[in-house]
Amino acid sequence: MLENKGKESGSPQVPDVVTKVTIGNEFIDQYGHVNYKRFPDIFEKGQDDLMERAGINFDQIEAQYGLRSFVITMTPTYKGQVKTGDEVALHTVISRIGNTSIAYSQKMEMVAIEVAAFQLVVVLVNSEGKPTRIPDDLREKLKPYDIGEEDLLNQPIEVLGLTDRVRNVLARDKSFWNSRMNRSETSFRTVGDIDRLSDEVLDKIPHMGNKSIKEIREKIATYKARNG
Repeated sequence: MLENKGKESGSPQVPDVVTKVTIGNEFIDQYGHVNYKRFPDIFEKGQDDLMERAGINFDQIEAQYGLRSFVITMTPTYKGQVKTGDEVALHTVISRIGNTSIAYSQKMEMVAIEVAAFQLVVVLVNSEGKPTRIPDDLREKLKPYDIGEEDLLNQPIEVLGLTDRVRNVLARDKSFWNSRMNRSETSFRTVGDIDRLSDEVLDKIPHMGNKSIKEIREKIATYKARNG
């Protein structure tokens, strides 16, 4: 999940909604930890909490505006194990309010350590299933939790849904990153980190061929379109 810097330099930070959850047995698999399929159910509690604080939920959106919600992108990232009785903190913000879509960015922490992250994009459609512009008064309700358009490229690369091969190439090539970007702590982290590089520069990354570059460009274009 991205660092929340506010919508303009020096402006107040957009508050993330923090939801405390104690993990129950219903989420646990035969190996004693939360099953990967159940993480979205846990993160949904944070989304519901944010919407409640905004003063509206998706059932009310359908009742008031005749708009239903459909999930078009769901990207979980697993970083650690969570077990029965663990208390986790869900941090939830709206990463983007598009023309017809709402994108959520979430992270799950346990003892201040991030154990999972989750990106979700919901599109609103009318009774005919056609994506429909989000009403202005609904936008106003959600705006206090929106981190802003300029942070779109600061989202973690996991939101792109890249194949394992491409993600592994980007993750392990720290020497390339350090020599060109003057940072030592990590490799490519955000959408902007790779979007700002030309195809010629990407092609110089070891094991990064034309097929991988094409995938990156297509995934970024799709991501921007869905959140635009």
